[in-house]
Amino acid sequence: MKKAISLTLALVLLCALAVPAMAAGANTAISSPATSGVMDITFDVASTYEVSIPDDVAFSDTTEVTGNIVSLNSGALIDFGETLTVTISSLNFETTYRMKDNDNASNYLSYTIKKGDTAVSTNNAEILSVAAADAYAGSSNSAELKFQAAQPTISGDYADILTFTVAVA
Repeated sequence: MKKAISLTLALVLLCALAVPAMAAGANTAISSPATSGVMDITFDVASTYEVSIPDDVAFSDTTEVTGNIVSLNSGALIDFGETLTVTISSLNFETTYRMKDNDNASNYLSYTIKKGDTAVSTNNAEILSVAAADAYAGSSNSAELKFQAAQPTISGDYADILTFTVAVA
């Protein structure tokens, strides 16, 4: 009985080896009378980008601080029809941008932000917007931010935290 079962199993295994495996990437046969066949070609390209923001802004007086560039890398890939948007928000915003005195929390010093020559006057303001069609080419992929502190009336060590948020939609 054991020999019969062993012989049957061996025969089944031999038959299984004779069946061709249809693995991914296997060729498609074009058999007569057919004269053509089709092949799928695909390339899944992921959305990739890098946004650079200024490290910090240090005021030494009330002179406008320029040269703070927010930029999207050249060669960025964004899904068709979508737009990459960068917004800026302040930890201490309350009708204006302001820095809090680290020694006396009730003292504030206002400051202004400009995108180019246009004032940024709201919290969560859009400072950069790049459509998918423009992202890879690198056209219009940056914005200069200018900062200017108001005239201080009380000495102190003033600071604020700006958050840059990137969204693609």
